[in-house]
Parts: sequence; structure tokens; C-alpha cells
Amino acid sequence: MGTETETRTWWTKTAFIKEKFPNPISAGARYKDGDYCVGGAFLRYHQLNGGFPTGEQIASGLTKVNPDLPPVRAWQYAQEIITQNDRGDFCEAWQVLERALTY
Repeated sequence: MGTETETRTWWTKTAFIKEKFPNPISAGARYKDGDYCVGGAFLRYHQLNGGFPTGEQIASGLTKVNPDLPPVRAWQYAQEIITQNDRGDFCEAWQVLERALTY
């Protein structure tokens, strides 16, 4: 039998990422090794790097995880994730990531 998390089929695609990486910080904050932003949490979850990635790195990860997402749209989503994360609006950054993963 799977864990409780594995049996929650109604969960969003980002729910598992948020569960494993619940405390993103903005790039402007003082951070230490092991810290991450929303984009970094996404990449770490999928073992594609992490931390504080560039927009290009996030976009590349988005297209690897969601091959239905056009590269131009992936770049737009990546930029929006970074913008919202750096504003400290992590809820919105997670929502943008969800939209990218379900495109």
C-alpha cells in the first residue's frame, strides 16, 4: 500500500513539490546552501538542478516535464514564476507553475 500522499489522486501537480519543498525564498533574501526558490524547488523535485535557476533553466525543465508546453510559452511561464517569487508572492508563483505543468 502506498503512502497517504501517493493515494491523494486529487492533488495538483505542484502539491507534491510543495510538500517536499515547502519553504521557498526570494532571490533577494539572505540565503544559505540548500535554500531554493519556487523554480528551484520544481527543478530539484525533478532532479534537474535547483537552487536559484535562471529563466532559461526553468523553461528547459518545464518543457522536459511537460512536452506539450511550447518553448516560447515555457519561457513566459518561467519569467512569471521568477517575478512572482522575487516579489515574495509564493502562492502565485506556485499557481503559475501549476498552469505550466498542466498546459
